Amino acid sequence: MVGGAVGWNWQSGNWVFGVEGDLSATNIQGGTGGGNCGSPFICKAEIGWLGTGRARLGLATMGNTLFYVTGGAWASQNRADLLPGVGQFNEWKNASGWTAGGGAEFLVNPHWTVKTEALWVDLNSVSYAGGISPSGGIFAAGHMDVNFFVFRGGVNYKF
Repeated sequence: MVGGAVGWNWQSGNWVFGVEGDLSATNIQGGTGGGNCGSPFICKAEIGWLGTGRARLGLATMGNTLFYVTGGAWASQNRADLLPGVGQFNEWKNASGWTAGGGAEFLVNPHWTVKTEALWVDLNSVSYAGGISPSGGIFAAGHMDVNFFVFRGGVNYKF
C-alpha cells in the first residue's frame, strides 16, 4: 500500500482535534482456497485503491507524542473474480463503509512527525452481478464481505 494524506489539527492545551483524508493504491488480495468457489461463488477478491475521511481526537504528552483515536468514512474499489477457470468473469465495484482505530504520532522536529496507526475497516457486503463467459457459461451472482485491519505508518510535514 502506498499513498498520501492531508489534514488539519487544532490544539487546545493537551487536546488535539483534527480531520484528515487519505488515498492509497494497494494490491490487497484474498479469496477461497482449494479450487472450490462454493457459495457465494467468489474465488478471488482484490482492492485496487482505498481512501478515508476521518475525524481525530488526541492527547499530546510532554514527550512530544500524540496518542489519538480516529473514525469516519472509508471508500475503495474492489474486484471480484467469479468462478475462475470456467470463464473468469471479473467485475470492479466501488464500495463505501466506515473505519475506526487509533495510533500514535511522534514529533521529530517542529515540522516533521512520524506516525503509526491501526484501523478496522468495514465495507459491509459488496454484491456482484453474474455474467456470461466467452464460452457461453452463465455465472451466479455473488457477494463478498469486506472487513479487515490496516496497520500503517507514515511521515508528515507540518506547515
